[in-house]
Order: sequence, then structure tokens, then C-alpha cells
Amino acid sequence: MSETNTDSILKQLPVGKLWGIGRRWSARLETMGILTAWDLQQAPLLWIRAGFNVVLSRTQQELNGITCLELETVQADRQQIICSRSFGSTFSDYGELAQAVSTFVHRATEKLRKRHLETALLSVAINTNPYSTVDQQYHQSGTVKIPATASTRLITHHALAILKTIYRPEYAYKRAGVVLSALRRQTQHQQDLFDDSHADQLSPVMDTINQRFGRDVIVPARLMGHFHQWTMRQAHLSQSYTTDWRQLMEVF
Repeated sequence: MSETNTDSILKQLPVGKLWGIGRRWSARLETMGILTAWDLQQAPLLWIRAGFNVVLSRTQQELNGITCLELETVQADRQQIICSRSFGSTFSDYGELAQAVSTFVHRATEKLRKRHLETALLSVAINTNPYSTVDQQYHQSGTVKIPATASTRLITHHALAILKTIYRPEYAYKRAGVVLSALRRQTQHQQDLFDDSHADQLSPVMDTINQRFGRDVIVPARLMGHFHQWTMRQAHLSQSYTTDWRQLMEVF
């Protein structure tokens, strides 16, 4: 685009339409005679820096073709992946709780593999309802180091081992959660001749099938039981019009 065309566009663009300039800054700039993006581009840099802050001065420099913020082309790896939910009702049954934790591991490891990461630190937490004035309160968690892996099967095994140590049958549980920490790239994994935790072929295949045919078309057998108390209440859940073909609006 030529300099003439650029100036023409900037002269037609109200200064309040620029990213990072709210109504208060826009009103203040207008009192100073800066009505358009072109006016801001032409204003003395020291004047803008002294009267506002570094954010606006950077915006002005960007308008003048001076790059202030480098484009981030590589997304930073996550430090943690958390899957935690409140249940639709309270319950004390271990089977219900175990299926909930297994489901959360299933969700968390899907995200883990999607980002080509693996975890070496696993935490599981269970809680009663903190707002209940009737139920006894119990909030407990456990953490364990595990061989670095992205396998749903192996992480579920360790998660349920943690759950068994912190579960108490006398409490009514309202929430549980799983945290995957110490994340690293799968390419950074040091192979071990006697460790098969990294040689998981099933989980990626399961991801591929679910991506092609729909979420949870295939799941671990542990999630196939008829447990319903732990699921969330979603009576007022909004439709996924923009992300699910099956929920597209029909116009007659």
C-alpha cells in the first residue's frame, strides 16, 4: 500500500477506534485536537509519552511503522492442565467419584496430547460443598511424581491410586479435579529400555477416532458405567451453534 493511501485511511479512522484506546483516552485526545489516527501519528512522540503512558506511545510508533511488539509465532507451552468440575449433586459413593476422576483424566490427557506434551506430576483433589451448613467439610488432595507420559491409561491408574488414599466414605462430595504439571514436550522424552510408559499407541488412536466421528465416540471402558450423580447440571447450557454441526439453528 502506498504512503498516500495509508494517510488517506488514517485520516478517516477515528482515534477512538484504535486498539487500546478507550473512551476516556479518546475524549482526552480529542480535547488536544487529536481526532484521527493520522493526527496521533503526526503528534510529537515526547508529547504523547509525557501526557499518557508507554502503551499509547507504542501505538503511535506502530502507526509510524516502528515495530514495538514482536509477533509471537510460537505459542508458549502450558505449565499446567487442569480439569475440575462441581457435581450436579453431592454423593459419597467411591464408584461415582472414581468415574468422575477418570473422566477428568480423559479430558485433561486429550488436551495434553493435542499440544504434544506429557506430564510427570499428577494431582487429584476432592472437596465437599463449602457452602453447605449441614454436611461435614472435607478438602483433600494428593500429588505424585510419575514417569513422563501422555497415556490416558497410565495417568488414570495413578489418579485412582491417589484417590484411594484421600477418599473417605463418610463425606458427601461436591467437587473433584485433576491437575497435570511438570509438562514438557514429548520430543524431550529420554527413552528407557525398561519403561513402556511412553510407548502408548492406544490413546492417539482414540483421539483420532473421536476427532473424526464425534466427541466420546470411543472412551475408556471405565467411563461406560451408568453413573449420573457426579455429572454437572446443564439444563441452561447454551447451544454450540458455531462449533457443532448438530446444533446449527434451523430457519423455516
